[in-house]
Amino acid sequence: MNYTIGFMSFLVISSIFIVLLVPEKVEAMKCLGPCEFYNCKVDCKKRGYLAGECVGWNQPDMCCCIPKLHN
Repeated sequence: MNYTIGFMSFLVISSIFIVLLVPEKVEAMKCLGPCEFYNCKVDCKKRGYLAGECVGWNQPDMCCCIPKLHN
């Protein structure tokens, strides 16, 4: 019984460690550049993306495109 509890504790601790190793930000969007150079909605649609919006993660006002979901 103690072996099972120890093994489960090991799994929980190792999974938490793995989650912490995953990068903080998984970027699903393709960023084109500063919003002052792009009309986000129009340029992203022209490039085949679902939508575009100005976001400010690391750099303020970046034009980023949201990819289409494939079924």
